[in-house]
Parts: sequence; structure tokens; C-alpha cells
Amino acid sequence: MDIAQKALYNSLRISWLQNQQISVEPWKVEDLRILPIEELFDRLQKKDLFIDKITFKSYADQFDGPEELTEWLISGETSSPEDYDQIYLIFFELWRRLVPEKPSISILCDEVDLQIFKYDQGDREHIEALQDALNNLHSVLEENVDRGIQSEEVFSAISEFCANDLEQFLYDYISDQIDVQNYDYANELIDEFCSFVIDKRWFDLLRARVVNISDLHQANEMIRHVFQLNQEHPSLELNLDILALLVQGGDFDLFVKVVMHTLQLLEGEDDFIELLRISSDFFRCLDQEDIQEKIDALIEARITKDVPAQISLDDEDIQVFKQFLMV
Repeated sequence: MDIAQKALYNSLRISWLQNQQISVEPWKVEDLRILPIEELFDRLQKKDLFIDKITFKSYADQFDGPEELTEWLISGETSSPEDYDQIYLIFFELWRRLVPEKPSISILCDEVDLQIFKYDQGDREHIEALQDALNNLHSVLEENVDRGIQSEEVFSAISEFCANDLEQFLYDYISDQIDVQNYDYANELIDEFCSFVIDKRWFDLLRARVVNISDLHQANEMIRHVFQLNQEHPSLELNLDILALLVQGGDFDLFVKVVMHTLQLLEGEDDFIELLRISSDFFRCLDQEDIQEKIDALIEARITKDVPAQISLDDEDIQVFKQFLMV
């Protein structure tokens, strides 16, 4: 997937914040949001761009976003690509502050990226700002659908303006809402975004998680459907999430089928250990402590001995594990 200009710099800044040993020019990861607006105009003057608030707003009236404005004002100039990007980033920040009534897609997605970063860092004090950003995102998606564009096409295009994986974040965020029993909000987000996301299997599983709270039978049928879809285009991660949900009162035969399919998808030792731990939880919930203890012993043995990073279906412990399932 392509990534838009501001999203590229957001991605670089996020990587740098997570590991400040990365060698990068300071201007590429600087937070312009904290600078006084006078400083932004001063920096433009140093680039021989003598602009004030009134002039900037008059320019902005002629364009849909800071990208178009930068292209118009700098196009044909002899500035280097580096100078161009520095000017663009300043224009972007000025647009965000001075033209709030005219947010571009890049401005909206910049706010989404900021709020996602704060959320991922454990910041829950600004949760309303994240909810507002997601509301604005949904509104823009709907507006474009109303213009006749296909839902998935709109989502894919807008995702290019985000440094984060929007689809993955929405799944994780809704999962978190379910975990804290915020079921109404979780359902609201599922309903709002399900038609837009590309891989709807994950959202189908989220629906099953909510239904699982009140109707185990219906939830098992929904999970079975998701598993059938996953057999057509296998995802190891989705299978593991299916199994984790089945721990909570799931159908035994379905659990075993998903496990057997998952064994074929294992990529490494960590995947096998996660599968074993989920299975241990499953048998614990069934009050089959004898099998749970055998699986726990298998986990302990795998952790304490030197095993290859890659996993093979011929591994003796996999054959032992299969026998535990034949109860």
C-alpha cells in the first residue's frame, strides 16, 4: 500500500519515539504542534517565503489541503526535495491551526495517527479525543460512499493517509472495548466500520465475541462460519483468536478442528507455545485438569530445552499434543 507524505513522516516519528537510537535528521521527527505560530512563520521567512496569517488563509481558500497549496506555491522553484518537505510540514501545521473549518483528509488522518499513538502508549486521559477522531473518520468515509464510491475503495484510499494500520487498530480497539464490557460502544464501532474494512472475517469474529456473552450456541455458529472462511484464505493469527474465543464455552469438536488446522499454519516455536497455552486454558475451563496439566508440562519442557525456532509437523511434541485432543 502506498503511503501519503505526512503519514510517511508520522511513521518515521513513531519509529523514532519508540527507538531514539535511530539516526534521523531532527526536522524529520520534530513535533511542530508544540511550536508557537510565530516560529512557524519565521522558519518560512528563512526559506524566503514571507507569509502572514491573513495571506496564508487567503491562499488556503483556493485549495483543498496543504499538499495542493505547497505544490502551487513551491512548484517551479529551485528548492531541494528536502526544503520542499520542510516547507510542506510547516504549511501542514499552519493549515491545521488556521483553517480548522476546512480539514483535509491528511489533516484528519494526522489526528487519527496522533490519538492512536497516545492510546498505544497507554494514555487513557484523552480517550474522548480518540473517539472524536474515529467519529470524524467515519463521517468522511460515509460522505465518500454517498458520492458513489465503493466502501472498501474509500477505506483503502483513506488508509494511505495514515501511518498506522487502520484496520488492525480498529480490530484491536474494539477488542479492548469488549474486554472492558463496553458492549454497546463495541457494537456501534462494528456497525460503523464493518462495511468499510477489507477483511471482514475479523469483524465477524468481533460480532461473535459480543454475542458469546449472551448466546453461546449462536456465537459458536458464527465462529464456525468465520473458521470456514479462514480455511479458504488461512490466517494463523485469526485461527489463534478464534481459539481464544472458544475457550469461553466454545464447542469442543470445533475447537479441535481449529487446532488441527492451526497446526498446519504454525510458523515458529512461539506460535506453537501460544497454541498450547490457549489449549491449556480450554481444558481448564472444561475442568479437565489432567489434560491441562499434561499440556502445561509440555509447555514447560519446550521452554526449558533448546528447540529450533522453526516448527515442523513431524515434531514429537506435536504428535503428543494431538493425542491429548483425542479424549
